[in-house]
Amino acid sequence: FAASSRHSVWLGTMARPPRGPASRRLSSCVSGGYDWLVVGAGPCGIVSVAALLRRGRRVAWVDPDFAQVGRLGQRYRCVPGNTKVAKFLAGFRSLPSLNFEGSQAKRQALGQRTVSDMGLDKTCELGLCADALEDGAQALLCSGAVRGLEARVVALKKEEAQDELWHASVGEDGRLREVSARNVLLCTGGVPREPSSASASAQLVIKSVAHDDVVAIDRLAALLEREPVFRSMRWGVVGGSHSGMVAAMNLTTQGVANVTVFCSRALRLAEEREGGKWIKWDGSGLKGLVAEWARDLPTSVSLRGRWPQSCGPEPPQVLVHCTGFSRAPTPPVLLNGEPQDLATRSYCRTYGSLQGLPGLFGAGLGFPQEYQDPEGHIETCVGFVPFFIEHVDRIATAAES
Repeated sequence: FAASSRHSVWLGTMARPPRGPASRRLSSCVSGGYDWLVVGAGPCGIVSVAALLRRGRRVAWVDPDFAQVGRLGQRYRCVPGNTKVAKFLAGFRSLPSLNFEGSQAKRQALGQRTVSDMGLDKTCELGLCADALEDGAQALLCSGAVRGLEARVVALKKEEAQDELWHASVGEDGRLREVSARNVLLCTGGVPREPSSASASAQLVIKSVAHDDVVAIDRLAALLEREPVFRSMRWGVVGGSHSGMVAAMNLTTQGVANVTVFCSRALRLAEEREGGKWIKWDGSGLKGLVAEWARDLPTSVSLRGRWPQSCGPEPPQVLVHCTGFSRAPTPPVLLNGEPQDLATRSYCRTYGSLQGLPGLFGAGLGFPQEYQDPEGHIETCVGFVPFFIEHVDRIATAAES
């Protein structure tokens, strides 16, 4: 499967490789033991596989669709990033199996914009990074260095906690195969956190709009075309971090004249320290295009305190919540035949381990790491470079020690 012709590298204007029947996708999966099984082919899954290959490990990789680059590739291509291009390039170039330089050169030969073309000190839209990751995933699959299986993990099983291997039932359409690995890394991503049905917005009969339909400006433009009355309504954005301010910026760009951002604290801008060696408020501070916009907010945007306490006499008529991400569903986990609820398991944000489940790790948006800066501030990190590559190395070192 990994070296089959249908996984030859494909670029923007080229036709997507045809998808073979399920039997073809499953038949070449080898059930022998691997060092690592990586579940998920979003940004963090792709980077994790490349980082483990750099360590010389035998890796199996499972996802229903290796060509999508997860939620980022499907929904967030138009979203402005908050990481400088120089850091993206350094991260991609540090992982040889992504074939970053070669893939970028092919896109440039086709006249396509690439992340390599952007100014090193600037940020860029996430679509350029998604293109590089998309190419990197295909390079990994074509290399023969990783066993890729385009299917779902139906279950992860271990007979006893002290057993050496995890056994994954993998497949689709009723056809299952088993893949065994010493360690499993869940890079299954996250989903935007949504309010409960009993929230204030429901009680006030406020129209709620999905996070992705506002944060992605192409989706917002389509929404406003379908519902033009929304342009003249009062909008509320809950959350003043990067995605919340992206939502507010998009709304004003699309002609919405009344936007209120509800923040639990004052807006925070990221601050470079020691000539750019590190960044204070790297995880929570505004950066790049969004920071520039937030420094001089248009008169159509107002800031208030925490939602809903600061709602005021005229609540918003349309509301979008930009309050972070929750863990996306993970494969069922069984220990000695008993189902394990990962939500109740303590998760180590330094080494990615899950309490009582040796050999099972999480990373990425659904299992974020923590970072402490030189001034002692602790924040959650959810990017895929450069801290994430270091995080995967830390997880692997701890797992294999």
